[in-house]
Amino acid sequence: MKFTPHDYQREISNFIGDRLDEHPGCAVFADPGTGKTASTLHAIEIGMLLGDFTRVLIVGPLRVIHLVWPDEIKKWGFPFSHEILHGTVKERETAMAKPADLHLINHDGIK
Repeated sequence: MKFTPHDYQREISNFIGDRLDEHPGCAVFADPGTGKTASTLHAIEIGMLLGDFTRVLIVGPLRVIHLVWPDEIKKWGFPFSHEILHGTVKERETAMAKPADLHLINHDGIK
């Protein structure tokens, strides 16, 4: 299935794109189930197509990083490879060294 954003999801994607034009990162806070992940993936896809960046680090809750992001990438057919950065420092460094569009990590994995 290809992601077709609702108007409010397009607003989220546009917010992310506009924010990243001026800052190296941003955060989206919205209610559960409103399509934050898919909207963010859409913004990342646009940014990559425009050549704004080639890799993205996603920081989130452990369950979301392990389950939601990989499922949403697959569900909506986004063309991204991803690596989950989890485990020991060596395991995280090994995963980070792998070529991937998205690197997903829990906030506990960042010092």
